[in-house]
Amino acid sequence: MRSPIAVGGGIMFRVIVRFALVGLVALPPSPGTARDPSARNEPPHVEGLSAKEVAAVAAAIVAASIAAYRAGAKGPCACPDDVDRGGRRCGKRSARDRAGGWTVYCYLSDVPADMIRARILSASPHK
Repeated sequence: MRSPIAVGGGIMFRVIVRFALVGLVALPPSPGTARDPSARNEPPHVEGLSAKEVAAVAAAIVAASIAAYRAGAKGPCACPDDVDRGGRRCGKRSARDRAGGWTVYCYLSDVPADMIRARILSASPHK
């Protein structure tokens, strides 16, 4: 009699592989990794300004950056999470990830702190 491992082309091997794959799919990404969306939407710390104010200004800069790209450039791939005409995620083909050309801010973490500070100071009535 053959052992269950050898029967049917490796039943135990297939069971172990299935459990391993299910475990890998079910695990959430580690905080701070590139695939963790919350890490991308953390605005930079700007000394002397509230986190709410910084987040609001950074969100406005991101929206304006993406709108400017779409108004003046060809193609739908401003950011990695955008979808191209074929329905595929843009990923590394996005303008944000290509060398040269457009500088697109797609995430709150992309916006430099000095740009946020300059935007807030320029909008301040007390300069």
